[in-house]
Amino acid sequence: MVLEILLTRTNAQRQQIAIHYNKIFKTSIMNEMNNVKPNNLKLLLQDLLTDTSILFAEELYKAIYTSNLQMTTGLLMDFWENEFNQVENIYKLYSNESIWKSIEKRFGKSTQEFMQCVVETRRVKIEQQLTEDDVFKPVVNMNEVSKTFHVFNPID
Repeated sequence: MVLEILLTRTNAQRQQIAIHYNKIFKTSIMNEMNNVKPNNLKLLLQDLLTDTSILFAEELYKAIYTSNLQMTTGLLMDFWENEFNQVENIYKLYSNESIWKSIEKRFGKSTQEFMQCVVETRRVKIEQQLTEDDVFKPVVNMNEVSKTFHVFNPID
């Protein structure tokens, strides 16, 4: 059951689960996993509970500063809700500037605006009716996409 819960949550949600578990039970989930067998399952659970914000920030920094647009885009498209905020805070420690400023310098203003539009729209949570096939799949709020696109790209 624990594995099912962790596999159907975002990194940010998994981090919140770990924090709340620690508050409630006065021990970490990782301590509870010490007796999990086989060892591969234990490693999977540990990986799922690791805060990946630092890893994402490092990879994003490398992708931007090597001008790897495909990798930069791929990393940015994986963020949902508040995950971007966590990575952005860590990214600023590496570069002393925002992700958006770095992207604008490397790829240009129009690319930066488009990427920012996409990331901003994925930060907005929407209520949705889920079917059996799309349980726990995030959905982009198309109304927010349109609104954000017009904010970043005003029509003259």
